Amino acid sequence: MAQSVRRLEQARYLERRANRSDGRSQLIVIIERGKAVLPVAADAGDAIEKRWADLTSPEELETLRHLLHHLLDRIGEADREAASRMTSIGESPLD
Repeated sequence: MAQSVRRLEQARYLERRANRSDGRSQLIVIIERGKAVLPVAADAGDAIEKRWADLTSPEELETLRHLLHHLLDRIGEADREAASRMTSIGESPLD
């Protein structure tokens, strides 16, 4: 993960910022160049989901969606700060 973040930072898609609420950590923030590729990322996500749909049944895909949403809910319950940073493509905590 650290290597991926470093590469995206070097390519100027994101930057690291000090975390004001926890001086021991940094926040990873999508900057303008990164925001510009969000539609491409959304399209890639759609293509992946279509591939998964082709490989499974509608019921299995719905089960996967349900389990992933359940996991996100549990993360939010366990860590409210993490929950505040979770977004979907199209939503941005930076706007």
